Amino acid sequence: MVGRIQTLDDFDQIAQDVYATNYLAIASVALLAYDHVITIKQEINLMWRSRWSVTKIVYVWNRYFALLTLSFNASIRLREITSDASCGASLQLLGGCATIIVSTVDFVLMLRVWILYGRPRILLYIIIPLIIGEVVGLTIIEALTVMSLDPYIHAGPTITGCFSLIVPQYFAFYPIPPLIITSIMFVMTAYKCGQTLYGYRRTRMPIVSLFLRDGVFWFLAVFAVGLPQMILTYVGRATLSEVMIGPSLAVYSVIASRALLNIKHIMSSHEYPDATLADSMELPSLQFRSTGRTGQTWITSVDEGVVDL
Repeated sequence: MVGRIQTLDDFDQIAQDVYATNYLAIASVALLAYDHVITIKQEINLMWRSRWSVTKIVYVWNRYFALLTLSFNASIRLREITSDASCGASLQLLGGCATIIVSTVDFVLMLRVWILYGRPRILLYIIIPLIIGEVVGLTIIEALTVMSLDPYIHAGPTITGCFSLIVPQYFAFYPIPPLIITSIMFVMTAYKCGQTLYGYRRTRMPIVSLFLRDGVFWFLAVFAVGLPQMILTYVGRATLSEVMIGPSLAVYSVIASRALLNIKHIMSSHEYPDATLADSMELPSLQFRSTGRTGQTWITSVDEGVVDL
């Protein structure tokens, strides 16, 4: 099956691929909506009741722009589009939105690492080129891919959405920039957290443990959705190349939102005497030093955005 439908079996296979992609598109919206529902109480208490800050702006943007994008993706999959021009425009818009979501999530990841290392200016010289390079790389891959998707399959209501029988293999490179950035940030997070936890191994350090735990989950989640997308695009059928778009964007959005909520939660918990930090938190740098303890629990204090343990 190269560039055209040759037999009835080919048509049946395409229909199965289309149904799989469409079902996962709907499931992705459901996953994101479900995560909204189960975290809405945290979101209200930690985000909406706090003043506007970098944390809140990034959280709200990621949370609701991702939901709109996934809903748009599902709408493309579920309706019959009869012209190649409409398909091209829809996929171009979807690709641009996907790039924005991925870049926003990786920005959150890099911001966490920058905070963890004490917000050094030299680290910005690494982070800024990385995020710019990712945006440029993803935009180029997405634009070239959409321009190469021609012709599209128009088979009435049986096969809805926009699917092409010819998808360039370089579309498999789309997950590579996020995978590279995630790997770099994971190594930096593991090194810094491991070094700190080992140096204060008799000390209770919930913030460092949180950064390490979320970093591990982040790394595993990105690879769990990125690698299948690469494999399916490179060696799979062309009609399966879009199957992981919805799940990938949903997972990216969820892990970024959860990471920001976790940071807000631990900074506003009872373990920190200055509860107002949750309302004024501008993602401060983290510096750790021992101040004293009662039994096995280390006393914590907050001073001008610096967390002392």
